[in-house]
Amino acid sequence: MIALGATGLANIPFMALVATIVPLLIGFVWGNIDSGFKKTCSGAQPIVTFFMTIAIGSSTNVRTILTAGSSGIILGLVSAALGVAFYYIFNMFLKKENRNAMGAAIGTTALNAAMTPAAIAAADPTFAGMVDMATAQIATASIITLFLCPFIVAYINSKMMKKPGNAVYIREQKRIAEEQSSGQVLQNA
Repeated sequence: MIALGATGLANIPFMALVATIVPLLIGFVWGNIDSGFKKTCSGAQPIVTFFMTIAIGSSTNVRTILTAGSSGIILGLVSAALGVAFYYIFNMFLKKENRNAMGAAIGTTALNAAMTPAAIAAADPTFAGMVDMATAQIATASIITLFLCPFIVAYINSKMMKKPGNAVYIREQKRIAEEQSSGQVLQNA
Protein backbone atom coordinates (compact mmCIF):
# COMPACT_ATOMS: atom_id res chain seq x y z
CA MET A 1 0.00 0.00 0.00
CA ILE A 2 2.87 2.36 0.76
CA ALA A 3 4.38 1.77 -2.69
CA LEU A 4 1.05 2.28 -4.45
CA GLY A 5 0.34 5.44 -2.48
CA ALA A 6 3.84 6.87 -2.87
CA THR A 7 3.88 6.35 -6.64
CA GLY A 8 0.43 7.85 -7.05
CA LEU A 9 -1.06 4.65 -8.49
CA ALA A 10 -3.58 4.53 -5.66
CA ASN A 11 -5.34 7.14 -3.59
CA ILE A 12 -4.77 5.63 -0.16
CA PRO A 13 -5.71 7.90 2.73
CA PHE A 14 -3.01 8.60 5.28
CA MET A 15 -5.12 7.19 8.13
CA ALA A 16 -5.53 3.90 6.23
CA LEU A 17 -1.74 3.61 6.09
CA VAL A 18 -1.50 4.44 9.78
CA ALA A 19 -4.19 1.86 10.57
CA THR A 20 -2.14 -0.74 8.70
CA ILE A 21 1.32 0.17 9.94
CA VAL A 22 0.63 0.90 13.65
CA PRO A 23 -0.64 -2.63 14.52
CA LEU A 24 2.34 -4.06 12.63
CA LEU A 25 4.74 -1.89 14.63
CA ILE A 26 3.00 -2.74 17.91
CA GLY A 27 3.31 -6.45 17.11
CA PHE A 28 6.95 -5.99 16.08
CA VAL A 29 7.91 -4.20 19.29
CA TRP A 30 5.77 -6.30 21.64
CA GLY A 31 6.88 -9.58 20.00
CA ASN A 32 10.53 -8.65 20.41
CA ILE A 33 10.07 -7.64 24.05
CA ASP A 34 7.83 -10.48 25.23
CA SER A 35 8.62 -14.00 23.98
CA GLY A 36 5.33 -15.32 25.39
CA PHE A 37 3.35 -12.86 23.25
CA LYS A 38 5.46 -13.80 20.23
CA LYS A 39 4.76 -17.50 20.81
CA THR A 40 1.02 -16.90 21.25
CA CYS A 41 0.74 -14.82 18.09
CA SER A 42 2.80 -17.18 15.96
CA GLY A 43 0.53 -20.04 17.03
CA ALA A 44 -2.58 -18.03 16.15
CA GLN A 45 -1.35 -16.86 12.73
CA PRO A 46 -2.39 -20.00 10.79
CA ILE A 47 -5.87 -19.87 12.33
CA VAL A 48 -6.34 -16.18 11.49
CA THR A 49 -5.09 -16.75 7.92
CA PHE A 50 -7.46 -19.71 7.55
CA PHE A 51 -10.55 -17.71 8.51
CA MET A 52 -9.52 -14.66 6.49
CA THR A 53 -9.11 -16.78 3.35
CA ILE A 54 -12.51 -18.39 3.97
CA ALA A 55 -14.04 -14.91 4.05
CA ILE A 56 -12.31 -13.94 0.80
CA GLY A 57 -13.16 -17.26 -0.87
CA SER A 58 -16.84 -16.99 0.04
CA SER A 59 -17.14 -13.75 -1.91
CA THR A 60 -15.26 -15.03 -4.97
CA ASN A 61 -17.22 -16.00 -8.06
CA VAL A 62 -16.44 -19.38 -9.68
CA ARG A 63 -16.32 -17.75 -13.16
CA THR A 64 -13.63 -15.41 -11.89
CA ILE A 65 -11.46 -18.35 -10.85
CA LEU A 66 -11.88 -19.97 -14.27
CA THR A 67 -11.06 -16.70 -16.01
CA ALA A 68 -8.06 -16.03 -13.79
CA GLY A 69 -6.79 -19.58 -14.11
CA SER A 70 -4.37 -19.12 -17.02
CA SER A 71 -3.07 -15.77 -15.82
CA GLY A 72 -2.72 -17.20 -12.30
CA ILE A 73 -0.74 -20.13 -13.69
CA ILE A 74 1.54 -17.74 -15.57
CA LEU A 75 1.91 -15.64 -12.41
CA GLY A 76 2.88 -18.77 -10.45
CA LEU A 77 5.44 -19.85 -13.05
CA VAL A 78 6.94 -16.35 -13.21
CA SER A 79 7.07 -16.22 -9.40
CA ALA A 80 8.88 -19.58 -9.22
CA ALA A 81 11.30 -18.62 -12.02
CA LEU A 82 12.14 -15.28 -10.41
CA GLY A 83 12.63 -17.03 -7.07
CA VAL A 84 15.17 -19.40 -8.61
CA ALA A 85 16.92 -16.52 -10.41
CA PHE A 86 17.20 -14.49 -7.20
CA TYR A 87 18.35 -17.62 -5.38
CA TYR A 88 21.25 -18.07 -7.81
CA ILE A 89 22.14 -14.37 -7.65
CA PHE A 90 22.10 -14.44 -3.83
CA ASN A 91 24.24 -17.60 -3.76
CA MET A 92 26.93 -15.85 -5.78
CA PHE A 93 27.59 -13.74 -2.67
CA LEU A 94 27.71 -16.66 -0.21
CA LYS A 95 30.66 -18.87 0.58
CA LYS A 96 30.24 -22.35 -0.86
CA GLU A 97 30.03 -23.94 2.58
CA ASN A 98 27.08 -21.66 3.50
CA ARG A 99 24.92 -22.48 0.49
CA ASN A 100 21.90 -24.75 0.63
CA ALA A 101 18.94 -25.53 -1.59
CA MET A 102 16.23 -24.18 0.72
CA GLY A 103 16.73 -20.64 -0.58
CA ALA A 104 15.17 -21.74 -3.87
CA ALA A 105 11.83 -21.91 -2.06
CA ILE A 106 11.75 -18.11 -1.94
CA GLY A 107 9.80 -18.07 -5.20
CA THR A 108 6.64 -19.41 -3.61
CA THR A 109 3.53 -17.29 -3.41
CA ALA A 110 2.06 -17.48 0.07
CA LEU A 111 -1.67 -18.13 0.15
CA ASN A 112 -2.17 -15.30 2.63
CA ALA A 113 -1.01 -12.97 -0.18
CA ALA A 114 -4.49 -13.55 -1.63
CA MET A 115 -5.76 -11.17 1.08
CA THR A 116 -3.69 -8.26 -0.26
CA PRO A 117 -6.06 -7.15 -3.06
CA ALA A 118 -8.96 -6.91 -0.60
CA ALA A 119 -6.81 -4.90 1.82
CA ILE A 120 -5.77 -2.48 -0.91
CA ALA A 121 -9.35 -2.12 -2.15
CA ALA A 122 -10.48 -1.39 1.40
CA ALA A 123 -7.97 1.45 1.52
CA ASP A 124 -8.68 2.70 -2.04
CA PRO A 125 -12.15 1.73 -3.33
CA THR A 126 -11.14 2.42 -6.95
CA PHE A 127 -9.50 -1.02 -6.90
CA ALA A 128 -12.69 -2.80 -5.73
CA GLY A 129 -13.52 -4.03 -9.24
CA MET A 130 -10.19 -5.85 -9.51
CA VAL A 131 -10.29 -7.67 -6.17
CA ASP A 132 -11.95 -10.90 -7.34
CA MET A 133 -9.66 -11.35 -10.35
CA ALA A 134 -6.47 -10.45 -8.45
CA THR A 135 -7.41 -12.72 -5.55
CA ALA A 136 -8.07 -15.63 -7.92
CA GLN A 137 -4.78 -15.02 -9.74
CA ILE A 138 -2.80 -14.96 -6.49
CA ALA A 139 -4.57 -18.06 -5.15
CA THR A 140 -3.83 -19.92 -8.40
CA ALA A 141 -0.21 -18.76 -8.32
CA SER A 142 0.00 -19.99 -4.74
CA ILE A 143 -1.18 -23.46 -5.75
CA ILE A 144 1.25 -23.59 -8.69
CA THR A 145 4.25 -22.55 -6.59
CA LEU A 146 3.15 -24.87 -3.78
CA PHE A 147 3.28 -27.74 -6.27
CA LEU A 148 6.55 -26.69 -7.99
CA CYS A 149 8.59 -25.71 -4.93
CA PRO A 150 9.46 -29.23 -3.64
CA PHE A 151 10.58 -30.31 -7.11
CA ILE A 152 12.72 -27.20 -7.59
CA VAL A 153 14.36 -27.55 -4.18
CA ALA A 154 14.94 -31.31 -4.68
CA TYR A 155 16.51 -30.71 -8.09
CA ILE A 156 18.84 -27.99 -6.82
CA ASN A 157 19.70 -30.07 -3.75
CA SER A 158 20.64 -33.05 -5.93
CA LYS A 159 22.92 -30.80 -7.99
CA MET A 160 24.51 -29.38 -4.85
CA MET A 161 25.16 -32.84 -3.43
CA LYS A 162 27.38 -33.56 -6.43
CA LYS A 163 29.60 -30.46 -5.98
CA PRO A 164 32.60 -30.93 -3.66
CA GLY A 165 33.13 -28.09 -1.19
CA ASN A 166 29.44 -27.31 -0.89
CA ALA A 167 27.81 -27.54 2.57
CA VAL A 168 25.17 -29.97 1.29
CA TYR A 169 27.87 -32.15 -0.30
CA ILE A 170 29.98 -32.10 2.87
CA ARG A 171 27.02 -33.02 5.11
CA GLU A 172 26.04 -35.84 2.76
CA GLN A 173 29.60 -37.19 2.71
CA LYS A 174 29.73 -37.09 6.54
CA ARG A 175 26.39 -38.90 6.75
CA ILE A 176 27.61 -41.61 4.34
CA ALA A 177 30.87 -41.97 6.30
CA GLU A 178 28.97 -42.29 9.59
CA GLU A 179 26.66 -44.92 8.12
CA GLN A 180 29.61 -46.87 6.78
CA SER A 181 31.52 -46.67 10.06
CA SER A 182 28.46 -47.73 12.09
CA GLY A 183 27.93 -50.57 9.62
CA GLN A 184 31.56 -51.67 10.08
CA VAL A 185 31.14 -51.55 13.86
CA LEU A 186 28.09 -53.81 13.59
CA GLN A 187 29.99 -56.20 11.29
CA ASN A 188 32.94 -56.38 13.69
CA ALA A 189 30.69 -57.11 16.68
